[in-house]
Amino acid sequence: FLCKYEASEVLVFLNLSDHYYWMHLQDHMVEGVFRNAFTQQLNDITKNRYFEMHPWDFYVYEKTR
Repeated sequence: FLCKYEASEVLVFLNLSDHYYWMHLQDHMVEGVFRNAFTQQLNDITKNRYFEMHPWDFYVYEKTR
C-alpha cells in the first residue's frame, strides 16, 4: 500500500504467506527514489519495479525524491 501525506510518501509491501513471490509493481502513479526504512538502501521505483518477496517478508520504503 502507499500512504501519502503532503510531500511525504511511504510504500509498504507485505508477503503474508509462507510462499516465495516475485512481485511486479504495475501502478505508474508510484514513481521516484525510495529508501528502505531499515537498510537505508535506495531503490528507483521508476526503473526497478520488480521485488523478490520471501515468505513472511515485508518492505517499508520512504520516498526521498
